[in-house]
Amino acid sequence: MKPSDLPGLYSSRQIYFTSGKAVHLTGLTGSSASLLAAAQWQNSSSPFLFILPDPESAAYFHNDLENVLGEKKAYFFPSSFMRRHNVFEKDNSNVLLRAETLSELSRQDSRAIVVTYPDAICEHVVSHKQLELNTISLSRGDKLSIEFLTEFLHEHGFEHSDFVYEAGQFSVRGGIVDVWSF
Repeated sequence: MKPSDLPGLYSSRQIYFTSGKAVHLTGLTGSSASLLAAAQWQNSSSPFLFILPDPESAAYFHNDLENVLGEKKAYFFPSSFMRRHNVFEKDNSNVLLRAETLSELSRQDSRAIVVTYPDAICEHVVSHKQLELNTISLSRGDKLSIEFLTEFLHEHGFEHSDFVYEAGQFSVRGGIVDVWSF
């Protein structure tokens, strides 16, 4: 038996919830909450949102869902900031995860599972209109000056570096601009 077979055991038990209602479950142990959530999600055509009490329990729950469901269907929506080290310093990898989740949810046909915690959902999120105003889309064959692109990236909070190794950085080497987008 594979981990992806486990939600079928839960869904075969006729445990169904009314669509559109909030559900609060207690007394579940280990990964049973994740298995039950995966089973319910597989029987639904809507996205699911799980708000857990803290970052650690949310990360464990998300990891369980990813192991059970296989391919990328569950998204983690963390806080942008490194609270333990510096409350005001952004963690670029978390900003990337947030952007990926919001991008998935903006799709009309999204059936994503989003796992988060209170600190993360209390942060302000850029509006769709503001995001469109601050986005530049490029296609193969488009021609831009490196000066324009460098200026655009600086204006939008990207950091110039020799080598790109995390989200929010870019480098220029000759005629090549390497960008790791949020």
